[in-house]
Amino acid sequence: MTAPNRVAIALSGLFLGVGIAAAFEAFCVWLAWREALQSVGHQIVFWSWAIAAAGSAFITWRFTPGIDELWRRAALAVTSAFGAWGAGGLSYAVSMASLMYTNPIIAEGLVPGFFLAGLAVAWFSFRVSRKHRVSATA
Repeated sequence: MTAPNRVAIALSGLFLGVGIAAAFEAFCVWLAWREALQSVGHQIVFWSWAIAAAGSAFITWRFTPGIDELWRRAALAVTSAFGAWGAGGLSYAVSMASLMYTNPIIAEGLVPGFFLAGLAVAWFSFRVSRKHRVSATA
């Protein structure tokens, strides 16, 4: 039996966590800009960053069982949490940039586009992760 590709396992777990976090944060930023929720919008964005960072770290930890060393999995999970914070900042910046466009199609499509980009990254990473999956008991 051939050895699993540890780099593919590590990167797919990392990008899967960050991709899901980016999609979640883009949805929360889009939700925060709705008229009915503008009074609590800043709280939605703040808590989405915290939830996405924790969720990203958990997802990365869960999808990298082929990494044998515990400290490497922990380092990947922490890196994924930082990536989730970066994706959250980027999703907020994209939403602020959407306010500057006068074309309503572009203005209304930027944040959903960022959401779909996060889902695409997560989906492709999941496919790679599934291809290189290693059983935790093997």
